[in-house]
Amino acid sequence: MTSASRRFVAGALLALVACRGPELCVEAPGPLYVDGTRANSGERRPFSYYGTASVDALPKDVGDRPDWRLQRSRTSLAIPAPVTPWVFPLDLPLELLVRPFVGVADQVVTVAPQPVEGQVTVGFQPEGLETLRTRAFAARAAR
Repeated sequence: MTSASRRFVAGALLALVACRGPELCVEAPGPLYVDGTRANSGERRPFSYYGTASVDALPKDVGDRPDWRLQRSRTSLAIPAPVTPWVFPLDLPLELLVRPFVGVADQVVTVAPQPVEGQVTVGFQPEGLETLRTRAFAARAAR
């Protein structure tokens, strides 16, 4: 193998590894925030750091009004560190060996708003409502 072909192969391997890093793809039916920044559902975002990302999903509006049957949900997402976070001189050769066979570890997450607990049921009257109402009228009349 000549010197030029070795350089070409090394450059091709470097380009293969350096082309794309891991990405995060979050899907949600309504508005979505990743670490406080507005994101679109299905949009691929490069990892900004390794550690934990916070993903918030808000209920989708029904027409022009908010959907009060659902509440926002927050999910913490663990983003793993690269192959060798502690061996600086060896990280590039290890990535050159690992990425062609394993690929890039993208994360795809689906987040959905949760139903509201204890919703008010239309037509349901709690116990003691009339007693409370009578006491309230009596207190108002006493003023």
